[in-house]
Amino acid sequence: MNAVKRKGILLILILVFLMIHSGLILADRNKAIEYCLKGEMLLATSEFEEAIGQFNNAISADSRFEIAYIDRGQTYYLIGEYAKANNDFDQALTINPSSYQALNNRGLVNIELGRDDLAVKDFTKSLTIEETVEAYINRALCNMALGNYSNVVNDCSRAIEISSSKAQFIAMRGAAYYLLGKTDKATSDFDMAYRLEPNSFWSYYFRGLAYIENGEYCRAIEPYSKVLEMEPDYESFYERAQAYEGCGDNARALADYRACFELAPQSCAIAAKASAKIRELD
Repeated sequence: MNAVKRKGILLILILVFLMIHSGLILADRNKAIEYCLKGEMLLATSEFEEAIGQFNNAISADSRFEIAYIDRGQTYYLIGEYAKANNDFDQALTINPSSYQALNNRGLVNIELGRDDLAVKDFTKSLTIEETVEAYINRALCNMALGNYSNVVNDCSRAIEISSSKAQFIAMRGAAYYLLGKTDKATSDFDMAYRLEPNSFWSYYFRGLAYIENGEYCRAIEPYSKVLEMEPDYESFYERAQAYEGCGDNARALADYRACFELAPQSCAIAAKASAKIRELD
C-alpha cells in the first residue's frame, strides 16, 4: 500500500472517529438538557431535592453543561446551602467565564454570606457581559450596605430606564438620596414609588432602611411594621429589631431577632447576627 493510500485511509478513519465522537457528545448534551428541563419543572413547584436529583443526572450525562451547574446552584441557594451553591457557580464559570447568569447568582450568594465587596465585583463583571436589571439592582443593594450611596443612585437610575416595573428601584433611589442629605429628592421618590404601586412594600421597606442607616431608629419602626404586615421576612424582622433596640425597647427587639433567626437560612450571615443579638439581649 503506497503512502498516498495510507494517508487517505487514515484521514477517513479520523473523520469517522470525529463523527462518532461528535454524535456521542450531542447525545450526552441532549440527555443533559432533558434532565435540566425536568429539574426546572420540579424547582418551579418547590420540589427541591427531586430537582437536585435531576440536575445531578444532567451533570453525570454531560459534565461540561454549564446550565446544569447554574440550575443546581440556584436550587442550593433557595434552600440556604450557600457553600454548595457557590461551588456550582464557580464550576459554571470555569466552563464558561462569560456566563453572566453564573456571575449574578454567585453575587447573590456573596450577599447572603455577608461578602458585599465580592458581590459588587460579580455584578460589575456581569454587567460588562450583559446589561440586566437584576445586576443593577443587586449591585445597588450591595453599595447601600457599603455606604456608597451615589453609586446606588446611579444604578437605580439606570434600572429605572430599562425596567418596566419601576417602583422598587425608585424607592431604593429615594433611600440613597435621603442618606445623601437630598431630602426633597428622597420624598419625591418615596411618593412616586407609592403612587406606582400602592400595595407594594418597597416604598415602606426602603424608607425604613434609610431611617435605620441614618440612625433614626424610632422613625423606622412604622414603615417596617407596614412591610411585615404585607410580607413577613427575616430581613425586615432584623431591621425592625434594630429599630426597637435603637429606641430602647429591648423586649420587642428580642422578639424580632428571634423571629428573624427562626425564618433565616442558618448558613446566612444575618442568622449569625440575630443569634448574637439574642444572646446579648436575653
